[in-house]
Amino acid sequence: MMAKLQERWYFLLVLMDAAGIAWVRTRRTFRDLLDILVALAGMLLDSRTLKNKLYALLLIGCTLPVIFLEGDATATIFVGTFAVPMFFAKENWIY
Repeated sequence: MMAKLQERWYFLLVLMDAAGIAWVRTRRTFRDLLDILVALAGMLLDSRTLKNKLYALLLIGCTLPVIFLEGDATATIFVGTFAVPMFFAKENWIY
């Protein structure tokens, strides 16, 4: 368990370092941006919590028509209080 935790922290450290390097450079190359996107996709598309992420995006997506039709984001903010933590959860919320 400790090895997995250390592996995740190392992965996040490398990701933050790559993002910092890419933003500091005056000329960002396609390779740097591609590395960052691949790392983010690997983190976001974790197979264990993929259902959480899909349902969170679905919840937010269902409230978007209300914003465009009524001009009121109250429902989106209310649903976001559940959807955002669900998206970033490390354990499954939906079985």
